[in-house]
Amino acid sequence: MYFADVLRETVGRRGANIAVAAPGRLQTYAELGERAYRLANALTDLGLRPGDRVGMLSDNSIHVPEQIAALAVAGLVRAPLYTQNTAATNTYLARNTGMSVILVEAKYAAALAAELTEPDDARLVLVDDGTGASVSGALDYEAVIAAASTSEPPVHTDVTSPHIIRFSAGTTGRPKGIVHSAQGLQAIANELFTFIDPPTEEDVFLAAGTLSHATGYYVWPLIAAGARITVMPQFDPTTFLSLVESERATLTMAVPTMIQVVASVAAAAERPYDVSSMRAIYYGASPITDATLRAGLELFGPIMYQVYGQSEAVPSTFLAPSEHHLEGEFAGRLRSAGRPTVNSEITIRDGERVLPVGTIGEICVKTPGAMLGIWGDDAATAARFTADGAVRSRDVGHFDEHGFLYLDARLEDVIISGGYNVYPAEIENALAEHPAISEAAVVGIPHEKWGETVAAVVILEPGTVAGEDELIDWARARVGPVRKPTVVVIADEPLPKNAVGKIPRAAVRERYWPGTPDIVGA
Repeated sequence: MYFADVLRETVGRRGANIAVAAPGRLQTYAELGERAYRLANALTDLGLRPGDRVGMLSDNSIHVPEQIAALAVAGLVRAPLYTQNTAATNTYLARNTGMSVILVEAKYAAALAAELTEPDDARLVLVDDGTGASVSGALDYEAVIAAASTSEPPVHTDVTSPHIIRFSAGTTGRPKGIVHSAQGLQAIANELFTFIDPPTEEDVFLAAGTLSHATGYYVWPLIAAGARITVMPQFDPTTFLSLVESERATLTMAVPTMIQVVASVAAAAERPYDVSSMRAIYYGASPITDATLRAGLELFGPIMYQVYGQSEAVPSTFLAPSEHHLEGEFAGRLRSAGRPTVNSEITIRDGERVLPVGTIGEICVKTPGAMLGIWGDDAATAARFTADGAVRSRDVGHFDEHGFLYLDARLEDVIISGGYNVYPAEIENALAEHPAISEAAVVGIPHEKWGETVAAVVILEPGTVAGEDELIDWARARVGPVRKPTVVVIADEPLPKNAVGKIPRAAVRERYWPGTPDIVGA
């Protein structure tokens, strides 16, 4: 059963259920369904046909789930743009993928309209966000919807054809459009709920992360269940805790930095927040430190699920709550990304050659949630697949003897110092164990003798003190003299993060060692 069937079934059986809760507003499934059908028909009336691309640019809002549903039932290809991008970058993405229309929140419309100056550029449909912003020539979202039919569009699409384009974060160049089919998106949703009870109409999903990113993967399983989606327009830790308490939220998706600040706010609160309703917290997108995980477990209990994957192949691995060991023989597994999901096959390779357990190489993934390819770039698509159809992740890692996958680096981030491969994650983990360090990033910088040397940038915990020599000695004792950093910068500003909360090492290198070239490892 695919998305048009899912929407029809939920509206018919659970139309009175609250579908979306936003600040000051509620929307039932009956209302979501009617507005989704109207929007689908409106876009068809504008001349769009199945397979045409439609951009979405907004914060989380009550409108986003209805837009996701509308594009699916109309057979249109959803292409979420990122509010963190510049208008120029979003214009490039719109042109690169040939978007016909962009559904844009009013606050972002003027900057985008100033860039969209070509005759064939996408038309803007302006979604009112209460800011009063307007753009000449843009269509009004509510007017477009009001004028359209409420009938379900008579569209039958190929579930193996493009359904969504997810844009890469662009940390190694211009963002690329990663294409998934409806079949692939449903496979992703199925994998995400393999290890826990699937959602029911009693569940409340707190959309704290942006629905244009990984949080969006959960929308269709939630619609299928008739569950409530509570959206946060912007993430704020105090609001997050208040909503868990007031909405009795049961599910959420977070990146480690979100868990860190939520736990910190909860620990400092005058009274404890009641978070007992929460039954599962998915986290991923970047490594989590022991301190953050410990704080999260103390606050929420043993309900943490780590998910590893990329837009190209997701999810690939899963680390269940029972495998989150803080102490004892298996504590080292917290450094892992877990084990392959039920329908994923992961190999470690050197080119096409599969490597044995314990050997470091490129992580290659076969999964039903794999991408169709990279939009408009056959050569780049071919380069990302092995001869037998596995996605080349560009991550470097290894398996242990128990089948747990460990990430050692991005291929682009491997440091080659004096002929030795140095994997930044190993040094970052060693530094993160220091009680004064809250965050660390490791990069390679040029060295006259060794070619490259290891450099680290660290953020200290508030109220703590640590010196460069102390931290170098700390790392030397844990990773040895070859892989220790020779330079440590103690930063007084947050480390740069991309749209999905990861620390792009290229941006760290450019901030602290400007002009240093990216170096691709072996």
